[in-house]
Amino acid sequence: MKARWLALFVLAGCGVDNALVGGRCADGFVSEGNACVSLLPPIDVHVIDPGNAPPPPAVVTGEIDAGSPDSSVVATTVTQEERDAAVQPLVCSDSLVACHGACIPVADDGANCGACGKACMTDQSCVGGACQINCPAARTACGTACADLAMDAGNCGGCGKACAAGETCKGGKCMRPPCGSPGVTCGDTCVMTMTDNANCGACGNACPAGQSCVGGSCEGSGNGDGGGQSNGDGGD
Repeated sequence: MKARWLALFVLAGCGVDNALVGGRCADGFVSEGNACVSLLPPIDVHVIDPGNAPPPPAVVTGEIDAGSPDSSVVATTVTQEERDAAVQPLVCSDSLVACHGACIPVADDGANCGACGKACMTDQSCVGGACQINCPAARTACGTACADLAMDAGNCGGCGKACAAGETCKGGKCMRPPCGSPGVTCGDTCVMTMTDNANCGACGNACPAGQSCVGGSCEGSGNGDGGGQSNGDGGD
């Protein structure tokens, strides 16, 4: 390769007589006087001595590079700690959840109720991580409705606490309807005190064993008199 470049230098840098081919200049040469001159510009041939090779570009190490043409250039390298911080996952406390790069209280956040991105409706509030309808005073949100826990038979004293068929809710307690005569309400049960052995004549008045409730009174041999009747002296 070096020999080829030197040959080109000789041919391009000066006129040569041996460029004549058949009495005329070869292609790429023109005749000037008694010589053929190359149309190519002179070529500089630089042979690099490995011992004098230029140093490699300066490497930015985090300080001003005094060898740089512009000594005001300051490195922008990132430390390992900064790299770790950039990829470190967001860690939130127990009551918070990482949502879109922030720690959110999903228990009461209307835009992230119970989970990231789960938004409540405009007439709802986030309570305990669940969207609940906003209710007026004296009413409680039960699912998607507002209930009066003191009178609602389907939510008597609490959401979902339904009274049995025929019962009503009063003061947050399920109550049986009043008994019609001759029945009497004993606790939450309607009884016939005229014939009920456990409530004979009144609530809680139970007849002794062996007796029955008749007309509101306990009657029978089980009254403690020994039962039966004596036949006299029994010796005759």
